[in-house]
Amino acid sequence: MYERILIPLDGSERAEQVIPYVTELAGERVTRLFLLHVVEPPVIATPVVTPIAESAAPQLITLEDALKRAQQEAKAYLDRKVGELTRESISCEVILEQGAVVERIVRAAEANDVGLIAMTSHGRTGLATAFFGSVAVGVLHRAERPLLLIRSDRD
Repeated sequence: MYERILIPLDGSERAEQVIPYVTELAGERVTRLFLLHVVEPPVIATPVVTPIAESAAPQLITLEDALKRAQQEAKAYLDRKVGELTRESISCEVILEQGAVVERIVRAAEANDVGLIAMTSHGRTGLATAFFGSVAVGVLHRAERPLLLIRSDRD
């Protein structure tokens, strides 16, 4: 039914809970999975100045270094997932993006002409969703493609 499926993953077991549903849905059909990870730019907080001992060397990391490290970790994670799925004879492609998560998911779905976006949701409702926000709700409202949401049983 769906020949191209986008699976947004954030590196958590919770997000991976959608994979068995997608592989079942893919079944015997020739399906290409697109595994997407969006690296969000680190939040920069106002530094708090505290006295440090002369013997303690401060370990500063630049924003560029932090972003580079996050991208490398995300790429390694996605490559591991591709390896697992390839062993099950499922064709996969890695997409690594940087920016606002909802926007990048919607763009990746359009750019790769996927027929379905499959992802997990915390299942929060009401004020919890309003307070914490929800990637799933954002994608639901912005994507012009079918969306398979699987409620996560883990926080």
